[in-house]
Amino acid sequence: MTTTLLRRSIAALLLSTVSAQSAESSQWDAQVASCTAITENSGDIYDVSQTGFNSVGFKLRGYSTTPTAVWLKNEEGTVIAYADTGLATTGTITMTYAASGDTSQPLTVHVQTCPNSYNSTNVRAWAGIYEDVTAYKGAATEPTAGEVSAHTPTLTLDWQNQEFDVSATYTAALNYAKDASGTLLSLTQSDTDVASAVNDINIPALTTSISACATLDDNNGLDRKNPLCDEENLVGQIVTDLENRGTNPGAAQTDNAPLTTTYSGSASAIMARFGVTGTDTCVMYARSGTIGAGAVLGFAKGEMLSIELSPIADAKLYVFSCCGVTVTAGNTPPVDCPDSSLKAFEVDVAAAKEAGTLEIAAALASKSGTQSSDLQVFCTGGYAVGEYVVNTTTSQNCTCLGPADGEVVADWGDCTSTDEDSGVWWTQGQVIAIGCITIAAGAIAIAAVCWCMLQKRAAKVAKATGTGTQVQITTLANYT
Repeated sequence: MTTTLLRRSIAALLLSTVSAQSAESSQWDAQVASCTAITENSGDIYDVSQTGFNSVGFKLRGYSTTPTAVWLKNEEGTVIAYADTGLATTGTITMTYAASGDTSQPLTVHVQTCPNSYNSTNVRAWAGIYEDVTAYKGAATEPTAGEVSAHTPTLTLDWQNQEFDVSATYTAALNYAKDASGTLLSLTQSDTDVASAVNDINIPALTTSISACATLDDNNGLDRKNPLCDEENLVGQIVTDLENRGTNPGAAQTDNAPLTTTYSGSASAIMARFGVTGTDTCVMYARSGTIGAGAVLGFAKGEMLSIELSPIADAKLYVFSCCGVTVTAGNTPPVDCPDSSLKAFEVDVAAAKEAGTLEIAAALASKSGTQSSDLQVFCTGGYAVGEYVVNTTTSQNCTCLGPADGEVVADWGDCTSTDEDSGVWWTQGQVIAIGCITIAAGAIAIAAVCWCMLQKRAAKVAKATGTGTQVQITTLANYT
């Protein structure tokens, strides 16, 4: 009873928070606003539930006529799907919406029709249920050995049909599947230990991995346990399909002009970002060493490909690109790159590392010795990112370079020796300051000597005119 009341309180709090949020504009706002039909007093929308990672199903009853339009709203009141054809008052109506990533899936769905129904309640979607279970419970604990054996899911891939099944000996309180972006692909709940099986879960096109997990309740449902998961990496399957069409990938391109490269990171962790100009759906990946058999180092869809160059020991890196990729469930292979469209660009790793080092150093040199506002890190000795340092023992100049993506430690670059104990390390600001101090000290010394000479001369004149006695003048050399 306590657990049930707690969950209801949480749900009420969430819905009250949602109602205070404002809706975003959508492409269907005008159509929704144009619906002026009276309310169907007997019209009812029921069996509303999420049926796929981007779909919601529901049924209609009690309508005197078939609705002219139906739409979905999320928890903010934003219209996320709209349909005005193929509607019926019998059977299940399924509507799809755009969803990619855990933040794009609705927490709550609300179905409305034209004419309006008297009953179109808010229903918690998968993302909302997942949030309720994971984010609003106490600290997680580790499952026992028996729980690991009984509840860990097994993922079975059906690549040709772009589906997978999930099974376990027993269900858990929360059973779900996700793709690489965090999009929920399936979600079920259970309060009893029964055999668990969810079949024919669709794989989003070109996602790089899928996982199936089970989360157990603890402390009478007030807490939760760490999830038990099975995961499948799909990059190898995708690359195999891309290279399994006609002459793909063919020989390396003789002209690398279509390939753009930028660098970031630090001297010890150089990140190269590769891009190509293309239309439709462009994918990129890289192999180290050889075109057809080298290890696959990375994969990107519709964005630049990031590869860390520093760990690569091979002399060559091959960057592949294909635009116009299609994914068709049931085809062999399901992922298709048109014949001769998979391009391979050869990259000299040593030359790329050198170019990256120079580009990173040039970018940091523009910081004029100030600390990076976004990194907030220092090299050894307390030197800020971008500071230029002189090693007076080896006469080598070094620049404090910022950390690579995902790292928090800055490092010295652009010099052979990075041992700050081998000499005195000064920044350009320190060198300038010391120079200014030296010049000022010299000026003060000269002024002091001149002052002394003037005092001696004044003394001589005073004594010569006062007593008539000759006074020997001490030379300037005696004062230095």
